[in-house]
Amino acid sequence: MGQACPLRANGKRFGFRQHFQVRSWPNLVDVHWSKRCQMLTTPTDAQEVCVSVLSRDPGLRISQALPLFPALAEKLRDATPTSKELGNATSLNRLRAVTRGRVALIGDASGSVDAITGHGLSLAFQQAIYLAEAFARRNLSHYESVHRKIAAMPAIMTRLMLLMERSTWMRRRTLRLFENKPDVFSKLLSIHTGALPLSSLGIGEMIDFGWKLLKA
Repeated sequence: MGQACPLRANGKRFGFRQHFQVRSWPNLVDVHWSKRCQMLTTPTDAQEVCVSVLSRDPGLRISQALPLFPALAEKLRDATPTSKELGNATSLNRLRAVTRGRVALIGDASGSVDAITGHGLSLAFQQAIYLAEAFARRNLSHYESVHRKIAAMPAIMTRLMLLMERSTWMRRRTLRLFENKPDVFSKLLSIHTGALPLSSLGIGEMIDFGWKLLKA
């Protein structure tokens, strides 16, 4: 499995989630930002929503975080919990190697990204496809190589989002830019989800994005 120690770990945080029964909920994933934490709402059924909180405070729970987001708290005022509140640590964690001999690591065992990216299970599914190909080829070095490529973009997005989390200035500027330039947000989201390759964002566009960010 290569060396057991991680190549680098960045920004350890803590996430907690709980499901709630609601009368109705938009079929959208919402991410709410504050200086202290982020909260995510993900509809899991026509009348159920998963609420998550992410922060650097291991003691911060959903009930304590909700007052920081009055509009969200009001929407959940009459919601009924349908599951226990569960949580764990989350971080950007990359390993020096994910294969050794006849052994290969997959999923969180092979490295992880912060949960704010939404890339946990999707990374594992992508890795599983290429690991199966490597088994068919009887060549785990193929999986090692592809694993690095799969993890590269989520790692970049993790660093950018953690930068927004640490810097109020950066967070406000970025969110204001996305609000004023929805086309920029749409393209970056497509790159983040893999619908578009990173190469689709040309050098000129990256410079333009940086300039717009400074002016936002």
